[in-house]
Amino acid sequence: MIARPFPWHTPALQTLLHGAFGHHAWLLVGPPGAGTSELAMGFAAALLCRTPDAGQACGKCESCHWWQAGLHPDLRVLTPDEQGEDDEVQKRKEIKIDAVRALMDWAYSSAHAGAKVVVVNPANTLNSNAANALLKLLEEPPPAVRFILTTNDRKRIPATVLSRCVSFPVPLPSAQRASEWLKSEAIPAAQIGLLLAQAGGLPLQAKALADDTMQALRQKFLEALSSPRELSALTWGDAIERVGKAEKRDALSNYLDWLIAWTHDVSAVKAAGLPRYNPDFTPSIEKCAKSLHTIGCFRYYANLIRQKRLVQHPLNARLVLEDVLIGYKNLVVAI
Repeated sequence: MIARPFPWHTPALQTLLHGAFGHHAWLLVGPPGAGTSELAMGFAAALLCRTPDAGQACGKCESCHWWQAGLHPDLRVLTPDEQGEDDEVQKRKEIKIDAVRALMDWAYSSAHAGAKVVVVNPANTLNSNAANALLKLLEEPPPAVRFILTTNDRKRIPATVLSRCVSFPVPLPSAQRASEWLKSEAIPAAQIGLLLAQAGGLPLQAKALADDTMQALRQKFLEALSSPRELSALTWGDAIERVGKAEKRDALSNYLDWLIAWTHDVSAVKAAGLPRYNPDFTPSIEKCAKSLHTIGCFRYYANLIRQKRLVQHPLNARLVLEDVLIGYKNLVVAI
């Protein structure tokens, strides 16, 4: 299928396409769940389309037919994932230099339809050698090539690469538009408000959270956080140890996300605010906030963010989870 942006991205896509030929490289910056990858592919499809309409690919021209067949000769997409010999996608942690080197000859050859597009998704997974190789292309770009990079964290992009790109913040939908989209995706209306709260207003993330098993585990975990004196880090360490090896990092990521959101909400309530991510646990959060040490909470929150950034590295998931839970108990031990 031809790449289509989400409804809330249409104005942004028109802006991008209008200024596309004034720049050779764009960096789309948006949080996970904002649809950054989809916007990048929609932008690429519109750039390659011969008759784009209102910023979107027409879906009818020869270029769009190539796209729909998955055989567009003027498109290259760099991701950490690799196609195995058995046609199964192999998940990788980084984009390696070989992938960028393979672009060189292709980038300087003639385009079939007037323009070529390279999508790097996400650019923060380029390893240092790959980033340096891409920089050479960005510094002396072939005239017909446009580069679209994505990231959810500008700080993880080398400054040299950043300086060659025009940064573009990916727009987020209003609460109403996000709710309407989730309804169109068959998410029960009664769940949408809480799911969007958990996802910080990000509709794709809210949709991913609409899983009964995940919601039950979140409920159990937050109930444990609500009673820090009874909270057993070893019990939760045992729980993540039982998770399959392939799913262990995703499980750790979920626990860290829940802890980050909980810590944010406790801090907000301590400062006379309201919980943003966990409104269904307001009484428990208010109770925890009463004995919270503010400075200690800021340090703990910063540590959680560091651990989240390292989650894809070869860490021991059990030890990480136990460590952050012990830190949480120490933070609110007075309860």
